[in-house]
Amino acid sequence: MSSVQVLLLNALLYTITLLFFYIKYKFSMGVMVWLLYTVSAWSSFLFIQQPGYLGTVHATEQTVFPCLYLYTVFMISMKPLFKINKIEKIDELNIFNSKLFKWIMIICTAVQLIFFIVDIPTMLNVLKSGSYMLSTLRTSVYGDEGVSILTQNPWLNRIYLLFSGMRILATGMSVVAFLSFKDNRKLVNLFAISALLNNIRLIIVQVGRGEMVLVFLLYACIIYLMRDWLDQRKRRALIVYGLPLVIVGIIFFWAISVSRFGDRASFFIYKYLGEPINNFNGILFKNIKGTTNGRAYFSLFYRYLSGESGAFTANDKWGIIYSLTGIRGDIFYTWVGGVIIEFGKVAPFIVAIILNRMLNRVGNISSYYAGDIIVIIFFINFYTRGIFLFPTQNYEGMLMIIYSIMLYLLFRIRRTSDGRIVFKLPKKIEHRST
Repeated sequence: MSSVQVLLLNALLYTITLLFFYIKYKFSMGVMVWLLYTVSAWSSFLFIQQPGYLGTVHATEQTVFPCLYLYTVFMISMKPLFKINKIEKIDELNIFNSKLFKWIMIICTAVQLIFFIVDIPTMLNVLKSGSYMLSTLRTSVYGDEGVSILTQNPWLNRIYLLFSGMRILATGMSVVAFLSFKDNRKLVNLFAISALLNNIRLIIVQVGRGEMVLVFLLYACIIYLMRDWLDQRKRRALIVYGLPLVIVGIIFFWAISVSRFGDRASFFIYKYLGEPINNFNGILFKNIKGTTNGRAYFSLFYRYLSGESGAFTANDKWGIIYSLTGIRGDIFYTWVGGVIIEFGKVAPFIVAIILNRMLNRVGNISSYYAGDIIVIIFFINFYTRGIFLFPTQNYEGMLMIIYSIMLYLLFRIRRTSDGRIVFKLPKKIEHRST
């Protein structure tokens, strides 16, 4: 069987799966995410047929078994996600949790606004630069030099690193709060605006097309989950303010693509969407010779658990991956590929089962509390980014794991009527109707 035939069958498998779960669960969260995976599968099929494919590092023979392996791990880990259709009810926060969430909003709003204001000169320089400069700026980001003032100032950089793991969680929580919270509306509105501004800042200073698409998907997924909370006024506000941002984003996306690739921009869109499956099948699965054992993607944890240094820059990470596994570390392999690089080919099945069990509860309930929302935000981000790379790597990803666990536990703390602080265990699952 030729590589084209293998990837055609692979794309059809993803498409049939998409149709099956759409018929069963309608347009659920899992269907939305799996649609991205299906687009990636078809892009992989189209990518290898492009005239320029054979001249790339991705040109490899595609075989059936790695495709089935990757698909199986995806399905085991993501199956409960297909049940999550909408957030119908959110338990009222008690006094302790209300104060906690209020302080989270205050701190996140302050930090996000400071970040945006400090980086205004950088954003203006990027936006007024020509197409050549956009390409040059993007190259500097790949080289870890960056253009953000935040990363160049030692004190601001420390705050930036500590907050990086909170950015995605704050983005998701800002949407939920904006659509559902009735109290502290001025603070809630400012929280939502500051989160949006911080994401726009990051996209501009990183000249990041991928980040822009992934942030848009996060917003789209959370808004879709909260669709029952949208009254006429909020729907109109989303259209009035959201549509111009989407249009500007599309223009920015195409400007970056053309500045870097010229008339080959369409080829590279196929490449970026399709290379993860291609790379996993043809490069990683067949050629990996060893594992990094936590040094590449879990460098922060590795350092404190082992006492040895890990990878703290992209170049360090790529060097460690190549020296220990024999494969390139600077291309996409999906989140499953990232687990294999760190711990071998058995580990993804273990991780998939763990993720499945973690998602199973929130996939079966109709009434959520704040900690459940944190879990959903974490996994939406994990799976949308996970079709490309290992999403919880570097400081941002590792701190996001820590913050998610901390917030999940903190939102289970309750104050009883007699003033005692207690930890509330998960209530019995209230099964949603299907």
